[in-house]
Amino acid sequence: MTSLESRVQRLEDRFAIGDLIVRYAVLLDDMLFDEVGLLFTEDGVFASPNSTTTGRAAIVENFKVKHEPFVSTWHDPHGSVVEFVDDDHAKGTVIGYAELGHVDYTIATSIRYHDDYVREDGAWRFAARYVLSLYGMPM
Repeated sequence: MTSLESRVQRLEDRFAIGDLIVRYAVLLDDMLFDEVGLLFTEDGVFASPNSTTTGRAAIVENFKVKHEPFVSTWHDPHGSVVEFVDDDHAKGTVIGYAELGHVDYTIATSIRYHDDYVREDGAWRFAARYVLSLYGMPM
Protein backbone atom coordinates (compact mmCIF):
# COMPACT_ATOMS: atom_id res chain seq x y z
CA MET A 1 0.00 0.00 0.00
CA THR A 2 1.28 3.44 -0.82
CA SER A 3 1.35 6.34 1.57
CA LEU A 4 -1.37 8.94 1.72
CA GLU A 5 1.14 11.59 0.61
CA SER A 6 2.06 9.63 -2.51
CA ARG A 7 -1.61 8.99 -3.31
CA VAL A 8 -2.42 12.69 -2.96
CA GLN A 9 0.58 13.55 -5.16
CA ARG A 10 -0.74 11.18 -7.85
CA LEU A 11 -4.11 12.91 -7.73
CA GLU A 12 -2.45 16.33 -8.01
CA ASP A 13 -0.39 15.06 -10.96
CA ARG A 14 -3.49 13.63 -12.62
CA PHE A 15 -5.26 17.00 -12.32
CA ALA A 16 -2.18 18.81 -13.64
CA ILE A 17 -2.09 16.53 -16.69
CA GLY A 18 -5.81 17.12 -17.20
CA ASP A 19 -5.17 20.87 -17.10
CA LEU A 20 -2.37 20.43 -19.65
CA ILE A 21 -4.76 18.63 -22.00
CA VAL A 22 -7.43 21.36 -21.75
CA ARG A 23 -4.87 24.18 -21.94
CA TYR A 24 -3.59 22.67 -25.21
CA ALA A 25 -7.10 22.73 -26.72
CA VAL A 26 -7.85 26.29 -25.58
CA LEU A 27 -4.52 27.73 -26.74
CA LEU A 28 -4.79 25.92 -30.08
CA ASP A 29 -8.29 27.32 -30.65
CA ASP A 30 -7.10 30.79 -29.64
CA MET A 31 -4.29 30.38 -32.19
CA LEU A 32 -1.67 31.12 -29.54
CA PHE A 33 0.80 28.74 -31.11
CA ASP A 34 3.90 29.99 -29.25
CA GLU A 35 2.11 29.24 -25.98
CA VAL A 36 1.07 25.82 -27.30
CA GLY A 37 4.74 25.16 -27.97
CA LEU A 38 5.56 25.81 -24.31
CA LEU A 39 3.34 22.87 -23.37
CA PHE A 40 5.90 20.59 -25.07
CA THR A 41 9.39 19.74 -23.93
CA GLU A 42 12.18 21.42 -25.90
CA ASP A 43 12.74 18.15 -27.81
CA GLY A 44 9.05 17.23 -27.89
CA VAL A 45 7.37 15.36 -30.73
CA PHE A 46 4.02 16.03 -32.39
CA ALA A 47 3.00 13.39 -34.90
CA SER A 48 0.11 12.23 -37.05
CA PRO A 49 -0.07 9.33 -39.51
CA ASN A 50 1.33 11.60 -42.25
CA SER A 51 3.98 13.62 -40.43
CA THR A 52 6.28 13.84 -37.45
CA THR A 53 7.57 17.13 -36.09
CA THR A 54 10.35 17.21 -33.51
CA GLY A 55 11.37 20.14 -31.36
CA ARG A 56 9.36 22.93 -29.76
CA ALA A 57 10.13 25.56 -32.43
CA ALA A 58 9.24 23.16 -35.26
CA ILE A 59 6.01 22.17 -33.50
CA VAL A 60 4.99 25.85 -33.25
CA GLU A 61 5.65 26.36 -36.98
CA ASN A 62 3.77 23.15 -37.80
CA PHE A 63 0.68 24.42 -35.96
CA LYS A 64 0.89 27.80 -37.69
CA VAL A 65 1.01 26.15 -41.13
CA LYS A 66 -1.66 23.51 -40.47
CA HIS A 67 -4.10 26.00 -38.93
CA GLU A 68 -3.55 28.78 -41.46
CA PRO A 69 -6.50 27.73 -43.69
CA PHE A 70 -8.95 27.88 -40.78
CA VAL A 71 -10.64 30.99 -39.44
CA SER A 72 -11.57 29.18 -36.24
CA THR A 73 -11.26 25.80 -34.58
CA TRP A 74 -12.91 24.11 -31.64
CA HIS A 75 -11.06 21.26 -29.91
CA ASP A 76 -12.99 19.50 -27.17
CA PRO A 77 -11.19 16.80 -25.17
CA HIS A 78 -13.90 14.54 -23.78
CA GLY A 79 -11.96 12.21 -21.56
CA SER A 80 -8.56 10.84 -20.80
CA VAL A 81 -6.84 7.88 -19.23
CA VAL A 82 -3.42 8.32 -17.61
CA GLU A 83 -0.98 5.61 -16.59
CA PHE A 84 2.02 6.65 -14.52
CA VAL A 85 5.34 5.09 -15.47
CA ASP A 86 7.11 6.66 -12.49
CA ASP A 87 6.89 9.89 -10.52
CA ASP A 88 7.94 12.04 -13.49
CA HIS A 89 6.67 10.13 -16.53
CA ALA A 90 3.21 9.09 -17.66
CA LYS A 91 1.38 7.87 -20.75
CA GLY A 92 -2.15 8.68 -21.70
CA THR A 93 -4.94 8.49 -24.22
CA VAL A 94 -7.29 11.40 -24.84
CA ILE A 95 -10.50 11.12 -26.83
CA GLY A 96 -12.16 14.17 -28.26
CA TYR A 97 -13.88 16.04 -31.01
CA ALA A 98 -12.86 19.00 -33.14
CA GLU A 99 -14.45 21.38 -35.61
CA LEU A 100 -12.21 23.16 -38.08
CA GLY A 101 -13.85 26.20 -39.62
CA HIS A 102 -12.79 27.37 -43.08
CA VAL A 103 -14.55 30.29 -44.79
CA ASP A 104 -16.24 27.85 -47.19
CA TYR A 105 -16.85 24.80 -45.01
CA THR A 106 -16.44 23.26 -41.56
CA ILE A 107 -14.88 19.88 -40.88
CA ALA A 108 -16.09 17.80 -37.94
CA THR A 109 -13.64 15.21 -36.71
CA SER A 110 -13.29 12.67 -33.95
CA ILE A 111 -9.75 12.61 -32.60
CA ARG A 112 -7.64 10.45 -30.34
CA TYR A 113 -4.31 11.46 -28.87
CA HIS A 114 -1.69 9.05 -27.56
CA ASP A 115 0.53 11.05 -25.24
CA ASP A 116 3.78 10.76 -23.36
CA TYR A 117 3.98 13.22 -20.46
CA VAL A 118 7.02 14.28 -18.48
CA ARG A 119 7.39 16.44 -15.40
CA GLU A 120 9.95 19.11 -16.24
CA ASP A 121 10.91 21.88 -13.81
CA GLY A 122 7.88 21.00 -11.71
CA ALA A 123 5.37 21.22 -14.59
CA TRP A 124 3.85 18.45 -16.69
CA ARG A 125 4.53 18.77 -20.43
CA PHE A 126 4.01 16.74 -23.56
CA ALA A 127 7.13 14.77 -24.45
CA ALA A 128 5.22 13.31 -27.40
CA ARG A 129 1.73 13.70 -28.76
CA TYR A 130 0.45 11.40 -31.52
CA VAL A 131 -2.89 12.41 -33.01
CA LEU A 132 -5.25 10.18 -34.97
CA SER A 133 -8.36 11.40 -36.73
CA LEU A 134 -10.86 8.58 -36.46
CA TYR A 135 -13.08 10.32 -39.00
CA GLY A 136 -13.41 13.71 -40.60
CA MET A 137 -16.37 14.98 -42.57
CA PRO A 138 -17.64 18.29 -43.90
CA MET A 139 -20.64 19.76 -42.16
